[in-house]
Amino acid sequence: MRHTSEEVWRKALLNSFHVKIGVGKDLRERARKPLKFCTWDSMKHNNYFGNISIKLILFLLCFIVLVPVSPALQPIPHRDSGVFLYIGKGVLEGKIPYLDFWDHKGPLIYYINALGLFLFKESYWGVWFIEILFLTISAMLGFSLMRNRFAASIAIVGSASWVLALGNVFTTQFGGGNHVEEYALLLYMAQIYLFLRRRKNMPGTGEFFFIGVFAGLCILLRPNLISPLAGIYLTILWEMFMLKKEDRTKHFQALAVLSSGLVLTLAIVLFYFWGQNAIRDMLNDVIVYNFYYSGSDTKYLSAFFDSFRVLGLINVVGLATWAALILFYKKNILPAKDHFLVRFLILLTPIEVVLSLLSGQGYIHYFISWLPVLGILLCVFMEAGQSFLRKLNNNFYNRYGWVVLCIIVLFQAVPLIKDLQIYYSVMVDKLETGNLFLTGSRRSPEWDDMRRLYDVVPVNSEVLFWGNEVEYNFVMKFPSPARYIYLYPFMDGKYATNPMRNEFLSAIKEMKPVIVDVQPSSVPPIKSLSKWKEYPGMLPVIYYIKNNYHAAQEMNVTSYYYVDNQVWSVTHKWIIWVHN
Repeated sequence: MRHTSEEVWRKALLNSFHVKIGVGKDLRERARKPLKFCTWDSMKHNNYFGNISIKLILFLLCFIVLVPVSPALQPIPHRDSGVFLYIGKGVLEGKIPYLDFWDHKGPLIYYINALGLFLFKESYWGVWFIEILFLTISAMLGFSLMRNRFAASIAIVGSASWVLALGNVFTTQFGGGNHVEEYALLLYMAQIYLFLRRRKNMPGTGEFFFIGVFAGLCILLRPNLISPLAGIYLTILWEMFMLKKEDRTKHFQALAVLSSGLVLTLAIVLFYFWGQNAIRDMLNDVIVYNFYYSGSDTKYLSAFFDSFRVLGLINVVGLATWAALILFYKKNILPAKDHFLVRFLILLTPIEVVLSLLSGQGYIHYFISWLPVLGILLCVFMEAGQSFLRKLNNNFYNRYGWVVLCIIVLFQAVPLIKDLQIYYSVMVDKLETGNLFLTGSRRSPEWDDMRRLYDVVPVNSEVLFWGNEVEYNFVMKFPSPARYIYLYPFMDGKYATNPMRNEFLSAIKEMKPVIVDVQPSSVPPIKSLSKWKEYPGMLPVIYYIKNNYHAAQEMNVTSYYYVDNQVWSVTHKWIIWVHN
């Protein structure tokens, strides 16, 4: 039977709405039904376009939060980053961390920086690119973890919130980016993902092995980045002691396999440095120094309370949810679906907080390592809220639940959006002047001050920046004359030894470097003999400089920082000491 074109189109249109010909009642009934909370909630894990859209959102968020610490807006890296970049550059030149450079971080951070410098021809942009890569994979892996346990809409809000909180860290401190905690985020997420990916059963043997490998890599970034490992160990032990002795075999096997992955990872690296005759220096720099560094200050409480200012809503809700999990644990009215996850969160949260504040220094970037567990706790809170709203009024939830989630993201995002305004203004200015993507220190407003040092000492000459200003060695291409590229190890009388001081003094005598005393600083100025008497072991170094050097010139160098939506200028006096 032949149909007119009008009839064909009419049938196709009506069939696309699943409505029988001539019947309009179905459409009216469907219109009366409440809309679904979010199409993501019904999204299958293999939904290609849904997953792509979420990954694109997470990538854009990661890119936005890392813009403030890009070389375009922070051309002079901050202190810690300057050390990592300088040693990374040395690695590319064939030098060995600890043997040729003193620093107390794990070796992995130097090789990550070396890779970034290698990819972009010794440009700081390469390291920033690796930061974006690490953070994006961390966010996507975190979303997969949360999606496996919670609704997709909750998982995307939880993931977006912790990424936005990371942006708050960058915009509330003087200099950021290229922190060991940033790279640890990926390793944290990998461990937690492998541990929690199975809803009812413990991970398999292979999964536990790779948990150990990722935990070992965390230790190779910094020794106290072991909170996921500790949380996993304790959760397994908790599970074990709830079982009969004859049922604990699987848990013992899990602990053994996990430990084998951990030990193997560390053993490979230790064997490499042993082969380079650097194992003793490595253990002394990383283990012994950090032992003395722990508890070197007492800002525990002030740092903890500062975390609420820096991280915002996710910190308040996350820690409150953790407290609720403990309070309601024995009452069997948990907001989460399984006790395995809850036990892990109860153990992991305080371990992370304590280990991150172990030094007592209270640096803002320490809060970065809190973000994975806070993101999961926020998801637990939202799931509890979802359940409450459904019981209260299911129709209201189906229609307006998405508004609640938008409000959560908005509260987390507003402080960051406010702080990003100053970066937007600076970027517009740089674009107008055409120097947004220039390479080298010419991008920096302080370059006009810094370059006067070339009038005293040419490029590639040995320069010792007194204190901890290795970023200038990297940016201005001045090699340090000594293995001790900054003076912090000598400020701890319990750690510093006479052989260390003699090695430092011998390097100064042999290389006769120009010494740039950057003040004010936590390291006393060279000419302040009274302050150096508090560090009697360093007096021979001070006396040698005073007797064989003279202060040839002084110059002011002004650095600019964009913090809390304001431009901050900090002027340092560079006192240039030249050998007689």
